[in-house]
Amino acid sequence: AAITVIETLTTTDFVTVVVFNETAKQLLIPGQTAGTLLTASGDNKGALSESVRNINASGQTNFETAFNLAFDILVSTGENSSKCHTAILFLTDGHPNKGETSQDYFECLVKERSQQAVIFTYTLGAVRAETAAITKGIACASNGIYTHVNDGGNLREQLSQYYDYFASL
Repeated sequence: AAITVIETLTTTDFVTVVVFNETAKQLLIPGQTAGTLLTASGDNKGALSESVRNINASGQTNFETAFNLAFDILVSTGENSSKCHTAILFLTDGHPNKGETSQDYFECLVKERSQQAVIFTYTLGAVRAETAAITKGIACASNGIYTHVNDGGNLREQLSQYYDYFASL
């Protein structure tokens, strides 16, 4: 799913990938400084995609650490992005079961820390109703969009909603 997103980016976009289970970490490619975004050049997209291919899913699901790291990166990026429009695409196939897990907490966190990023949330495969409610609340708190993608669903088509959103601005 993350590779599908990376493939849609253009050289006018800035990108990084945050992976999470019990903890969160930024995937860094050679030459990238932690806490920064990369220009979505062909080379950078290729290196990020390769890093994503090497991820092994395991452990628990901690949305809190993922969002806090993403927001920290947006803050530390400063002027190293276009600053025109900022989006976070959050993809999960798991229910938050580590760290904070309440919908109210995440809605407050987004309102306080999002750096005015619009957050698009995607639940993948079979997910709990509570997970859908939390991820939808996160999207709504930032004027973003929530989408569920069933197993075998057209992920690329569903992910295109963020392009439609920015094209309308």
